[in-house]
Amino acid sequence: MFSQKWFLPVKSGKKDEFAKSKKGIKSLDMGVSNWYSQFEFINYKNSFLKGVFLMKGNEKLIEVLNDLLADELTAINQYIVHGEMCADWGYGKLHEHFEQRSIQEMKHAETLIERILFLGGLPVVSKLKDIHIGGEIPEQLENDRKAELGAIEAYNQAIKLAGEVNDFATRDILTSILNDEDRHMDEIEALQDQISHMTLPIFLTTKVE
Repeated sequence: MFSQKWFLPVKSGKKDEFAKSKKGIKSLDMGVSNWYSQFEFINYKNSFLKGVFLMKGNEKLIEVLNDLLADELTAINQYIVHGEMCADWGYGKLHEHFEQRSIQEMKHAETLIERILFLGGLPVVSKLKDIHIGGEIPEQLENDRKAELGAIEAYNQAIKLAGEVNDFATRDILTSILNDEDRHMDEIEALQDQISHMTLPIFLTTKVE
């Protein structure tokens, strides 16, 4: 799950060695239960773990990252519900569209969680924004378009903040996610244009599998 590099002490006879993992705690040879038997739970508010420095990020930026995480978790729920509604109505191609977008938002959420942890923060996954479920497909697309528009604005502000606090690595990560959100917006607006040009009944006939 985690892509950040972790450095953790591993018992090796009388000598402690450091194990370097690209995939975080799960990729250590020892199991999670064994890991907990040797080390105390990491308190991310502390700056050191067994003498190893944990990066301390800007508190305001961490707060903003958690707000972005809430946006992503909200979008995941909204898109999944819209996708399953389309599947229930028999519009398999639209279901796939919503499903793929929700998966991409899951990847965004994972990336934000990784970054928050790396900066020494605590990811908040229990917070959701208002979820707007559309009763019909045009309403679903419009609600999703508004969600993406809000995300684009929020990511632009976060990118600006990351630059102001000289966290250029976080800025690059956020820029990559922003590019995905821009693409989502283009895809949604393309579907809305198709409805406008073809009329809704004809559009829907092209989305049946």
